[in-house]
Amino acid sequence: MNKKSTVQIIIIAAVLSLLIISAGCIQEASSEIEAGDEIYSDLDSFASGIQEIFSGLETDMLQTAEKISDNSVDSDLVSVALDKILIDYPWLRNIMFCTTPNGDSALGTPAPDVIIDKEYVKESMFDGKHAILLPPIDSEAGGTISGIAVPVYSADGKYLGAISAWWKSGNLMLCNYEAFKEISDYHVSFIEENSGLTAYDSVTSLIGLKSEEIDRKIKYSSKDSGTYTQKTRNPITLFRSEISGVWKKVEIAGSNVIIYLGRISENVPKSLPSKYTEVSNSDCEKAVLNVYSYSRTHTKEKTFEYINSLGNLVGGVFNIYAMDKDGNILAASGNAKYFIETSQLNFRGACGTRTAREILLRSNQGYGYVEYYQQTSASAYPKTAVPSLVYTVSSDEGYTIFSIIPYGDKICETNYSQISKLSATVNSVYEYGVYNGHKALIESVNGGYFGRDTQISVIDYDGKLLADSQNFSDVGKSVLGVTDSLGSSVTRQAISVARLGGGYTAHSEVDEGTRTLYIFNIMPIGDNLIIQSAVSLG
Repeated sequence: MNKKSTVQIIIIAAVLSLLIISAGCIQEASSEIEAGDEIYSDLDSFASGIQEIFSGLETDMLQTAEKISDNSVDSDLVSVALDKILIDYPWLRNIMFCTTPNGDSALGTPAPDVIIDKEYVKESMFDGKHAILLPPIDSEAGGTISGIAVPVYSADGKYLGAISAWWKSGNLMLCNYEAFKEISDYHVSFIEENSGLTAYDSVTSLIGLKSEEIDRKIKYSSKDSGTYTQKTRNPITLFRSEISGVWKKVEIAGSNVIIYLGRISENVPKSLPSKYTEVSNSDCEKAVLNVYSYSRTHTKEKTFEYINSLGNLVGGVFNIYAMDKDGNILAASGNAKYFIETSQLNFRGACGTRTAREILLRSNQGYGYVEYYQQTSASAYPKTAVPSLVYTVSSDEGYTIFSIIPYGDKICETNYSQISKLSATVNSVYEYGVYNGHKALIESVNGGYFGRDTQISVIDYDGKLLADSQNFSDVGKSVLGVTDSLGSSVTRQAISVARLGGGYTAHSEVDEGTRTLYIFNIMPIGDNLIIQSAVSLG
């Protein structure tokens, strides 16, 4: 695995010592799961569903490999075939066909920021298999990603390279909500057996870690299945809890994968205790700006020492953090006793938003607020979340200083059904654009082909609005200046997310004192267009 060297990170769960309610809210979990418990049948059903999804992906990739073999390397044919797979499997981040030995070019969609060449995916790795799982690697733009690859041979049997498809870490479960909503209360994790690396986890920042690095205690009841206990180690989380679960080995793409399903012990209150609501946004902002002022007259080493010495601020309601551009936590105030050795770039909010990425993007603009929909558990589909704000400032030396605070005492219900439908809508618009062309896509969005009830827009990377199903007056104009209620640029964030392969952003509007949160789904299409749509979460 091409892992960047990382500093040992103070887990931001101190970031939300912030909102850890109290030990009294946490119920003790029993590590024993009795035979006959329904969790075993749920695991069997879930594992079968995952195998079916990956089997379909493997088949489609192999069929594409055959087309390439039959027609040599026709770039137009390859691009269409790869687009079709991305449409059918919207949880993928990138799919590409690489042939060059030095990895300096590839055919892919969206344009890949990580080039996996045929020297990386060597023919010997397949060892006669039709497909293999690729160990998680670090993507410069998108954090740690996991992949699946199939070989491509010429008509005379020469190895041409490989097609590789890479997962969007937070979207595998999100895009398959309707298929897997029955396991919504469980923690989910996949471990690739050969490498021992976490290929997927509900706590998305743990992707890329070895199993033993996640404080997971496994009881091997047999060679192929067993039980385990685990304390949640979410770097940005609200409530700590313990997980008791079961696991089994299954075969995916010719590789043994250990799938875990865990029951989470937690007791989330209906509203936050008053001490969290008595602290204002200005308190959080002032504390961050005080650290920023200190950083301007001291070295970064002295600044990190200062942050680490601050202790829990305002009774432990919030803390101050320093993070580098790679998502590594460099310093943290408060009683941060948990450590991990991985970047936070994978970490996502409750509705799939790239939280750490959005903090860095906002910081790159100088300073300001970011919406954060904080999940209250480590489950695949957390039922509740706390609307929160992140105040972030960029230091003169390039690292980011930030803190997180909830607004109000509200704990909201998440609505994965709505977000799943949002994903399906954007995917269908993307599919239309792929098969009918960009001109037809723009005309159809403006003409109401996809309906007027849901706002769908198409912008370019210069921020020009090319099509909108509702807002006709701004079509043809620049929308780079559009901001949310916190002053965060909606369009600039969408462009930044599109450059990372697409995903979700969160923005809010305030009307007569009522704040409404919107989740945006962003999808790049081609080299110069971006599709976006949004859903209100209330």
